[in-house]
Amino acid sequence: MNSKSTESGRNSSPLSAEDEPPVKEIMWPPHGHVYQQEFMLPAYCKPKLIPLKSVTLEKLEKMQAENAEKLRKMEQEADSEQQQHPLEGSQHENAPGSVGGQSGPPDIWKAEE
Repeated sequence: MNSKSTESGRNSSPLSAEDEPPVKEIMWPPHGHVYQQEFMLPAYCKPKLIPLKSVTLEKLEKMQAENAEKLRKMEQEADSEQQQHPLEGSQHENAPGSVGGQSGPPDIWKAEE
């Protein structure tokens, strides 16, 4: 009898939350609820190219090139002086500041390019 009473209890109750249809809200323009969807169109513009080298890097390369040119000029001047005065160059080799008695261009380290 207990099972019949529970079944009759279910049938006699109003619709449960599971059985009720979902509530739908209908909006009409006369109620003041009007929405319009906006579409985004592509904006075309000129392509902007990114420089391959920064301004700072270009300045550094320019400074290195200038210093390398100065070094070449100094070496050429030293070579021309040695060709003009070969005797003075031999005396300069034995100077106390020379390393190992070797003459020639100084050994200067340069950054690899």
